[in-house]
Amino acid sequence: MKRVVKLIAVDNRYKGSTYPFIPVYDIGLGTYRTGQHIDPKDPDTLGNLTLEEMTGKKELSPEKRKKFPYVIDPKATYNLHNGMEWDLTVDEDGRSLNAKDVAIEHFVRAEGWMVAPQRSKVIPRKHYFYIKDEIFEAKERVSNSEISYNAEKFVREGLTPEGLRDVGLVLNYKVKEFIYEPNTTTELMLKDKVLELCKTKPQKVLECKEPGTEDDIYILKLVLHGLITQRGTDFYDGSRFIGKDLDDVKKEIKLEENRAKVSKWNRILSEKEGRMLKTNEELSEKEKEKLSDAEDVFEKHSGKSLQQLKMHAGKKKYPKEEWEDLNDQEAMLGYIVKKES
Repeated sequence: MKRVVKLIAVDNRYKGSTYPFIPVYDIGLGTYRTGQHIDPKDPDTLGNLTLEEMTGKKELSPEKRKKFPYVIDPKATYNLHNGMEWDLTVDEDGRSLNAKDVAIEHFVRAEGWMVAPQRSKVIPRKHYFYIKDEIFEAKERVSNSEISYNAEKFVREGLTPEGLRDVGLVLNYKVKEFIYEPNTTTELMLKDKVLELCKTKPQKVLECKEPGTEDDIYILKLVLHGLITQRGTDFYDGSRFIGKDLDDVKKEIKLEENRAKVSKWNRILSEKEGRMLKTNEELSEKEKEKLSDAEDVFEKHSGKSLQQLKMHAGKKKYPKEEWEDLNDQEAMLGYIVKKES
């Protein structure tokens, strides 16, 4: 299939004139950046051309001549203009029919900061041109259409009303323009919002199916029901900072000293939600028994001040070097729960 791409000017200055594009000499690399050069940090380029090879001072090996049938001249000027075309057609064996066009298009795409790889990637005042590739754009549209279809199918067929609300919480957190107010948004309104997002950002919707989303939902439910708070992007348990994002909070709730508190949260959430909501870690019977003991200890001491907790630790004759430097009530409480359960 014939494949021709076209350079389209988006900057009015170059709709009727040319832009002189030349290879830049990179002092750090000790060579010209032609798209065929070697960059030691990029393993894929280690078989590319040395400075001597690209300047003609050293003859190319048969292998490199086959890989680079047309060599970008580091001293040449490549004039870019609106509407210029490059023929990227390959034969049945995948060999390029126009090696010069392929090399120049790759050079421009790889090193041309002023050229966007496609129209949707154009940044105003930065890019002067973009590359119009109708075959690539068609494939992208088909791919996006398939992703949107899968996202819509997930919403229409794979979600219970509770699941839809859970997805709404996650999207409300992760997608800036998605606004979901659990107390005022009806199920129909929410479904309409999510289906609309399936058209514009379907991947974000499908991410809600990925492993680990249970923990995201759990944390956002804690926020929803006031068990922890979110201020800006930060999360707090009372006045204690517990993370700058969901990943931080996930680590916090997995800590051994917080298991009793998490168990208490689980109970409260199940009462408020009318269903079990927990982190994605399943506990053995032995662990559940230990956790129940820890929860009892937590309930017994949770209302005590830091000084009272330290007095308790002293009476119990716990090693002073383990707790004397703990200057946070939460940390001290966690220490006692761990000791007594």
